Amino acid sequence: MPRLFMLGVLSLSLVAAFAPAGALAQDDSPAALRRTIDQQAERIAELEALLERANAKIADLTEVNRTLRETIRKNVNDAKTPAPAQPDAAPDTPAELPADPFASPESMRAALAQAWQAEFAGVDLNDEAQRRRYLRDVRRWAGKAQRENRGPIDWRVHVVSARDEGRQTTSAQVQILTDDNRPVGEPVGVTVTGRAARTVLSAPADAVLELTGTISVILTVDARLRATEGQTGDYIDTVIETTITSARYE
Repeated sequence: MPRLFMLGVLSLSLVAAFAPAGALAQDDSPAALRRTIDQQAERIAELEALLERANAKIADLTEVNRTLRETIRKNVNDAKTPAPAQPDAAPDTPAELPADPFASPESMRAALAQAWQAEFAGVDLNDEAQRRRYLRDVRRWAGKAQRENRGPIDWRVHVVSARDEGRQTTSAQVQILTDDNRPVGEPVGVTVTGRAARTVLSAPADAVLELTGTISVILTVDARLRATEGQTGDYIDTVIETTITSARYE
């Protein structure tokens, strides 16, 4: 065993180098030499065991290094591979039209149409007497409906478009939102006045604004009209006006 022999020679050399002066010379009998050889054999065995443990540790570290290099190589390859295209996000699910007539102009129109239907659904406009009576009664009804459907509003919106009309007035199209940011109906037109006009005019498209103001309805009875989509009822022209006086970012 060349390695065993070399370790023995090395051990004997170390003993000779560090032994007290004259120690080897004092006792060079065969028995003393045998004891020295036995001691060095034990030391060699210890060194052999230490070497085996070191080799085992080296093997472990080599395996760890190999694993790390494979992981790094895989991560680099993954980084170079483009991610699969994600499908376009589905559009926001529209909210059901609120029953509150002040929640949106569409809600106002729906509430007016429902109220008209409940009041005049049985009228036969082909009968001249009923037609004259209807025109008289519907004018009174329209005046009452206008008074009852004017009031304050408080909407959360996205600004779709805005145009400066001058004199601190902005006309805008806004999308009304629910509390969980679902759209309510289609975008609606509003008139914005005062300081709120500048806020709406400069609002980013993704910003959520809280608008406050008033909504009102103008019902004009005109015998030349007939019931059409978007109208409240027969012979009634419907205009809903919304004026915004305050606008702030959420």
